[in-house]
Amino acid sequence: MIFATRPSDVVKAAAPSGIVRLGGAALEFVVVAVLARALGADEYGAYSYAFAILLMVLIPARTSLYTLVVRETAYSLAHGERASLVGLTRWSRAAALLGAGVLAIPVAVLLLVTQDGAFRPLLVASAIVWLPAMLLLVVTGAVFAGHRQVALGQIPEQVLRPLFLLALLAGWSLLQTAPLSASEAMAVTACGACGALVASAIIYRWQIARPDVAVAPKYLHHHWMAAVGPLFLFGMAHAINTHVGVFLIGVFVNVEEVGLYRVAVQCVTLVIVGQQVVNMAISPRMAELYSTDQMEELQLLVKRAVRTSFLVASFVAGILMFFGDRIIELLFGASFASSYSALSILCVGHLASVAIGPVGALLNMAGQERAAFRGVAVAAVINVGLNVLLIPQLGMHGAALAAVATLFIWNAILRNSVNSLLGIEASVWIRPTLGNKK
Repeated sequence: MIFATRPSDVVKAAAPSGIVRLGGAALEFVVVAVLARALGADEYGAYSYAFAILLMVLIPARTSLYTLVVRETAYSLAHGERASLVGLTRWSRAAALLGAGVLAIPVAVLLLVTQDGAFRPLLVASAIVWLPAMLLLVVTGAVFAGHRQVALGQIPEQVLRPLFLLALLAGWSLLQTAPLSASEAMAVTACGACGALVASAIIYRWQIARPDVAVAPKYLHHHWMAAVGPLFLFGMAHAINTHVGVFLIGVFVNVEEVGLYRVAVQCVTLVIVGQQVVNMAISPRMAELYSTDQMEELQLLVKRAVRTSFLVASFVAGILMFFGDRIIELLFGASFASSYSALSILCVGHLASVAIGPVGALLNMAGQERAAFRGVAVAAVINVGLNVLLIPQLGMHGAALAAVATLFIWNAILRNSVNSLLGIEASVWIRPTLGNKK
């Protein structure tokens, strides 16, 4: 099958998942805006601080499970190994539940006492419910992505989850007269994830499960566990790079500034939405091309993908840098207007990250997760050091500067690894020299 050898092919391949992802991003923006206005700066800061802790715990498990399931599903389908595919699906679900149980311990410890010293048992209980629901959503979405049904797999998490959350928030506002608290917001968030999980199970049984009913599963425990370890470490370093700034603002400054910075981070995610959509669309194909040694086709796929992603990112970054102050005030309220300066700094780093290309995804799809982990781990250490140095002096602006510096270092290291290990040039600026995997 010829796939994405021209820019128009990339657009066509990414269009269905792009529509879902953009719709999900818009809904997520509405959710954040509603929560920010309903909670106010202080309570939204407490909610954001707790959510940052949750994401730092979730992302390693999410990254490892999603990458493994997409890659191994694509490998199994390419080689006609249906039994191992069924085994992988069942194994990954069990791993998600076990992982959620283990991760619940540090989550409970970190959340029992929040930044303001209040005891919030509802917040802790809701977070523990949210974890397994999200991990199971990730596994189901990865199975769909491995079958090249990326858009359908995204619908429960990207669209239905925020829709359920908005519906629950609307119902809460009708039934309650008191202002929403951070703990209640977390409870509503967990309920929205559970509703999306039920919907994903229904879609999975309707679309994928039926052909596999009569297939006896084959479990490659050793192979999958050997791959999950480095991927988990990669995800842990990625989580530190992404969310340690929010966490340390809560440690060194206050939860109100956490809320301000969280708004900036939420806005800047729009810059990388195009890259995320394209990466999700092409990741199964990257794994297939690498496993069948079609390196020239892989180079062409990556080059077209990064050009498409960069074009979208440049457009979005320009809007946010020129009109971000008005957008923030309109969506989140005047109390969050000071987030704009941090947003402008973050836009620069994320645009550069998109320009360097899908280097992390490419390494992981090629089974080079150890190389990916080494690069991200170095960046994570630097990131923590820069945040500790800059946040006490500059607050959220220090966190933004640390994030930008880390993005440059992280992507430069991974770009060099892609070039040396795979013979692939992923950046938008440099003309590729086609090579072979090494």
